[in-house]
Amino acid sequence: MRIKQINVKSLFGIFNHEIHLNMDERITIIHGPNGIGKTYILRMLHSLFYRNYHHFLEYPFKEFKVLFDDESEVIVNRIEGNKKEGPVLKISNKKEGKVVKGNKFQVPYFSRREEFYIRRFIDRQIPSLRRLDDDVWIDERNKQIMTFFDISVRFPDEVAYLSKDLARKGISKESLTLLNDKWLQTIVEKVIVQFIRAQRLIITEGDEYIYHRESKSMTDSVVEFYSKDIKGLINDVMREYNTKSQRLDREFPRKLLEGEVNKSIDSSNILNELKELENRRDKLAEAGLLQEESKSPAIPYSTYSTIDIKKKEDMLSIYIENEKEKLSVYNDIFNKIEIFVSILNSTYQYKNISIEADRGFVLETDSGNELTVKKLSSGEQHELVLLYQLLFKTHTKMNSKNKNTLFLIDEPEISLHIAWQHKFLDDLKEIIDLIGFDVLIATHSPQIIHGKNNLMVELLGPKK
Repeated sequence: MRIKQINVKSLFGIFNHEIHLNMDERITIIHGPNGIGKTYILRMLHSLFYRNYHHFLEYPFKEFKVLFDDESEVIVNRIEGNKKEGPVLKISNKKEGKVVKGNKFQVPYFSRREEFYIRRFIDRQIPSLRRLDDDVWIDERNKQIMTFFDISVRFPDEVAYLSKDLARKGISKESLTLLNDKWLQTIVEKVIVQFIRAQRLIITEGDEYIYHRESKSMTDSVVEFYSKDIKGLINDVMREYNTKSQRLDREFPRKLLEGEVNKSIDSSNILNELKELENRRDKLAEAGLLQEESKSPAIPYSTYSTIDIKKKEDMLSIYIENEKEKLSVYNDIFNKIEIFVSILNSTYQYKNISIEADRGFVLETDSGNELTVKKLSSGEQHELVLLYQLLFKTHTKMNSKNKNTLFLIDEPEISLHIAWQHKFLDDLKEIIDLIGFDVLIATHSPQIIHGKNNLMVELLGPKK
């Protein structure tokens, strides 16, 4: 299921916006002057899909509607109450124009200080949870994405102490459970919505648990964290490679004795297959993905010309099939690293970036001097962080192919040179072609749009 349209009525009591997403190109750009509500629309969408309803209290609006490609709708209505009780939210689900589900409730309001306290409490008291974003956690035991309202239901004992503090504000556990409505949960879990905010370079107080699940210590640079993060991703894949290699190596004698041979590989193409395997290993090694002992094949390709291929056909066929299966575990991360490095090296000037399994990002100037990632300019860091989040930081819920993922990007132009802004959409399209997700961009920059007006939705104020 994909989002095809977003409508908001009476935003700030002034604006009515209707945004039709480009379903074919998968990129939609909302463009307009400051104060028209671009960023807030992204925040509302993100808050709905993680059921952080208190964010809907920040600015006035009457109706926020999300339409899906299966012709269903989720509608959030804000009904103003008296000063003491505050506004009420009504959330409903429509199919074929008829309301099929709905709920109406008073929304607990949390100040920034209280939000910080809640996040810190969960980060410290529930060790199986790791925070991915302001109000999004992942349960490391089952990889389930959770919001605060999910946690309040799934971890009642752990949240009991926190609930006492919340009760002083008149917020009961029952009211939190009410907000965790099953029908809405079923809908929002079909789409992954991720928000890449305008502030994306600095880890601020309270965010350290997003970036340091092991040491849980502070750092001040997202690019440094991502350099460590890519090492972790590569090591995870290497462990998978080693596990699969051990299994296939154990099975090799049995396959040979029982004649379990892939008949599509015969003596006429065995040499070509072996050469392709060697080339694949070279590319994986160049991308920093193979350990030293795995970089070279068991028998170098150059020695195969001396072997009677026909007599060894069965053995070599099993070997080729096993090696292909072993190396296949690298396919996903290799494709992502290849695009990541290619885009950055076509963008950066006078320096190159590469990736090594034990060092993360390695930067070298054209004169041969190494740089730390913190030495990159603000624009270079913004480019790196944007690409890394798009390629490596998708929060997986139900689907693994990301076809139902929507990325929200706020002001991608920040600190980018005009020439980099011009190529941004082309780079983004290359990533979309590989991974397959939708993107909604909020921007002031005509350089980002760069003539692609068919992707643009202009947000306008009321006619004067």
